Formats: sequence, structure tokens, C-alpha cells
Amino acid sequence: GPLESGMVDDYIERKHGRQPVTYPHERVRDILEETYGLPIYQDQVMLMAQRLAGFTLAEADLLRKAMGKKKPEVMAEMRARFVSGCVQNGIPEAEAEAIFADIEKFASYAFAKAHAAAYAFITYWTAYFKAHFPTEFMAALLTSVQDNIEKVAAYIEECRGMGIQVLPPDVNESDVGFTPVGEGRIRFGLGAIKHVGESAVEAILAARATGPFRDFWDFCFRVDPERVNRETLECLIKAGALDRFGLTRKAMMALVEEGLRLAQRVRKERLSGQASLFEETLVIPNLPVTSEEYPKEELLRFEKELLGLYLSGHPLDLYEGRIRELGAVPLAESLGKTGAFLVAGRVKNLKTVATQEGHMAFFTLEDKTGEAEVVVRPKVWEKCSGLREEDVVAVQVLWTERNGVARLAALAVEPLSRPTSLTRCWIRIPLEILREEKVEELLRVVADHLGPVPLGLVIVDGEREARVLAGPRYYVQPTPELGEALRRLGAEMVLE
Repeated sequence: GPLESGMVDDYIERKHGRQPVTYPHERVRDILEETYGLPIYQDQVMLMAQRLAGFTLAEADLLRKAMGKKKPEVMAEMRARFVSGCVQNGIPEAEAEAIFADIEKFASYAFAKAHAAAYAFITYWTAYFKAHFPTEFMAALLTSVQDNIEKVAAYIEECRGMGIQVLPPDVNESDVGFTPVGEGRIRFGLGAIKHVGESAVEAILAARATGPFRDFWDFCFRVDPERVNRETLECLIKAGALDRFGLTRKAMMALVEEGLRLAQRVRKERLSGQASLFEETLVIPNLPVTSEEYPKEELLRFEKELLGLYLSGHPLDLYEGRIRELGAVPLAESLGKTGAFLVAGRVKNLKTVATQEGHMAFFTLEDKTGEAEVVVRPKVWEKCSGLREEDVVAVQVLWTERNGVARLAALAVEPLSRPTSLTRCWIRIPLEILREEKVEELLRVVADHLGPVPLGLVIVDGEREARVLAGPRYYVQPTPELGEALRRLGAEMVLE
């Protein structure tokens, strides 16, 4: 509408006095005066038709509806009626045709004035909140779309661009939706975890109302096992919602059976009024707890499966430097790109089909910005038939369209060899500056640079030093930015 006609630019220029205000006809000056001579609202279009062409308001409303629905035969009839009415009112035919053409171009996307004012008011509100309360605004926005994982992923990416950190779910901090937990920090909502239903979330929040959960066993004993069942508990563990208890996810998965069994026992005792005042010390088992954790790739797979996106890292982190060197186009920026270009990512949903020319393949290519469907013709597939799901590849492609569906056609497919990975990233920090507030700052810096490389802490006290290894959820991407952030804290990054 207004954008197509250039009316927005004209409105801005006229508002600021850089362009003179003119009117389609002097008779409509009072109708268009408040919008600098431009028909902005449907109300104005109807009044112009009434004033210039002698339409009744009922006829003017038919004109408005016809323009919105864009029916050629109805529009032709309306045009003839409008021009005829203008001529009868002393307006030259050519001028009447020009006025109708301008109205037609605009009115197909116009709103009623009341509608436009309401939208503008809400737009101002949301813009104000986003500018002055960005963390709270983005938390509310994420909650509003938490059932649409594509929008959640897009808004989380926007959060990162705004310097807002979206933290994994946590049974002691998360609510049903996304929750602000401090300036620049949002906690993932429990209700957004797949297979964790509304009833389970309500049970967790009800149990937490008496105080935060102290550990894994305390969580099992206090939540209702009828509402937080095995599948729910396992999904919470895999999604990282119980990480704060200090156990690895692999260790907690091994304790699920015993945790649920004892939770049922405690529940029965409470219902019968036989619970011991010392029940916790009596029933907590002394079971061996493994310190092993799932591989980083498995933890990321859990995130993708249950949160719908990668939150603490991405399988392509190890290949980031190589992909940048190749000049690969991010998939989110590839739509509509002409000619051949290079993309890179991970192969998903690979299928092969036999044709008269030989086998061809279809797969989904996923990078950090999105996904795209790729078709591999028989001649190209002959050269890369060893391709498997989860492989990371660089693909020379161009856009094609078939049956109205656009997809990428592969011209060449090359696997990206797994780069030689760093053994570990160490953070060296003097003991004398290692205070509680410094540890909190250090954790925030690490959380902003999560990646695939194992992390360790070297605490230096004169000539002595102690080394502590961090768990997989603290693996980092050892970039120059991480090194600089650590230097500002008085620490040093050492790679090996």
C-alpha cells in the first residue's frame, strides 16, 4: 500500500517541511489536512469518494471492500462509477482517473483510523519496553511464542545480538514461561521443555513454593510422583533443568529408578500419616554416583530434542573457523540469492530415491542460522554417495523451483574433515583475587562463550597451583574475545 506508492516517504518529507503539502483536489483539503494531503486511512478514502464522486456512504463502503479484496471485475465497475461521478461534479475525466489510481494503489492495504491508532499505540508501547526493559520484554516475547520453536530460536538469536543471555531451564529458577532472572539474563521456561506437561510444571512450582530444592533426592521426595513421572524426570535431567544439583546428567539418569521408588514410598507414608520426622536421613540411599558425563555431542542432541534448539553450543562449533574460511553463506541469508554459492552445515533427514538416471538424494542441511532442503541429482550423487546423516559438508548450490517449492540443488558436495580439536582450555587465575564476586563474573564470561572445548581452572598461589576440571556444560569456544574478557578479570587463557 503506502510503501508501494512511495507515500511513506512523501509523508515523512511533508511532515518535516521538506516537501510542499498538496491535495488531489481542493474539495478534499479538510479530509486530508491532518495527513499532509495523503490518504492514509480507509475513512478518508470513503469520504473522498463521497465528496468527489457523489457516493453514498454505503457505496463508499462497497468501494473500500472491493479495494481490499482486489476483485478486478468489481474494481472496473467501481472505477467507472467513481470517474462518472467526478465528471458530473465538474472534475475532468483524466484527473478523476489519476485520483482513483492513487486511491486504488493505497487503499488495498489501508486500515480504518481507529484500527491504525490502536496498532500505533501498541507499537509505541512495545518499542518503549524493548528499549528500556529489554530483558523483561524479550522474556515476555519468548513466552508468547514458546510453542513455536522456529520463532523461539529466532528470538533467542536476537537476544544474543542484544547481549541478553538465555540460560538453560532450572527447577529452582524457571517458571512456566521464560523468566527474567537479573539484568541481561533470561531463564528458559519449564513449559517449553518437550514432554514436560502443564500438570508436571504445576507440581514442581507447588513443591518449590516452600523453598528451593536442595538436591536431586530432595526434588524427588517433594514433587508429586504421580504428576512428575519417569519420562518427565528424565526429560528434565536431559534438558539440564537439574544441573544445579552438582551431579552429572549421566549420574542422575542412573538414579531415576531409585529416586522414583523412594518418592512413591514417601508419598504413601505421608498419605497414611506415618511419615517419620527423620524421613530424609532414613530413606536417602547411599548409592555409588558416577562422575562420568555424556559426550558433548550427546548433551547437545538432548538440548535439540527437548528444547528444540541448541542452547549451550552447536555441533558446528568445531568447524566454525573452517566454514568462515570457505566464505559459506548462512542459510538464513541465502533465500533469493542468484547464481551458484557455497553453504555449509550438518546433514539431516537423508533419503535416496531410485530414478531412471540413477539414484538421487534429498536431505536437510542445518547450520547455526536455519535449515534448507537440498536435492542431489544422480550425477552429483555418484560422487558423494558415501554421505551419511550427521556428516558436516560444504555444498555448492543454486536455488531451483519445482511445483512452486523452492529448494537448493547441489552442484558439488564435499565433506568437511573434523578439525584437530584442542585438548583443553585452561583459565589461570591468582588465588588472591578469587573472591565470590569474581567467581560470579567468571561464570558469566564462560556462559557467554560456550562451545566444544573442555575447560579447566588453574588456581595460582605463588609457585603452587591447583587444577580443577569443569564439567561438559562449561565447555567453551576459546575465541580472542574470551581471552580478552578473562584478561579484564585478571585471568589468563591457556590452550593445549
